[in-house]
Amino acid sequence: MSFGIYGFSYNNPERKQKMEERFNAVGLSIEWVETVERDDPRCRPEHLRTDAVMHNHLDMIRCFLASENEFGVFCEDDIRIRRDLARTLPIAFDAYERIGLDVLLAGYLVAYPVMSHDSGEHRPVEPVFGFFDYHDQIWGSQMYILGRDGAARVLGAFAEPASVPAFSPDWTITKFGRRAIIYPMLAVEEGSTQTDHWGHQDFHARCAAVQYDPALHI
Repeated sequence: MSFGIYGFSYNNPERKQKMEERFNAVGLSIEWVETVERDDPRCRPEHLRTDAVMHNHLDMIRCFLASENEFGVFCEDDIRIRRDLARTLPIAFDAYERIGLDVLLAGYLVAYPVMSHDSGEHRPVEPVFGFFDYHDQIWGSQMYILGRDGAARVLGAFAEPASVPAFSPDWTITKFGRRAIIYPMLAVEEGSTQTDHWGHQDFHARCAAVQYDPALHI
């Protein structure tokens, strides 16, 4: 199965370099789309930040559809990826097709283990993944997977801000169509967030503390 990995980084060369190093370390590469700035004419004056983020996501999807790849893996720039990502992505692609998904969420924010195969001294020799439906209170678009048909449907549904109540990946792309999460995640957020809201900072930090495993993630 052919695939591409797509990302965007909002004027943060350190994050961008770190991401490139992580993907290179596991034998993969990431294609960066041109950053949508807040002065982009598509961004509404009253929603500059959120519109820019959303249009960055939509441009990643357009980049994928302009390629010949069967699957697109879409990433934000503050994630730790699985060390065996090159080997586990085909498992995710197979499940996407087998289940008939529009969106497979592979990196997101939960502050608890969705499932566990750890029995103390014994851990699985091979990666074991579960695929689960999820409710609207699962947040985060750190990494998600789309096939070509799903990507085209997402673009058709969310090309214009007026089509949805909140023009943000958390309210649109990750809540679209037939969807599932993969667990354990393929990508875990680093745990910091660009906000001065203490509650948000605490939530992101707790999610990273629960999901990050240095033996699994780079």
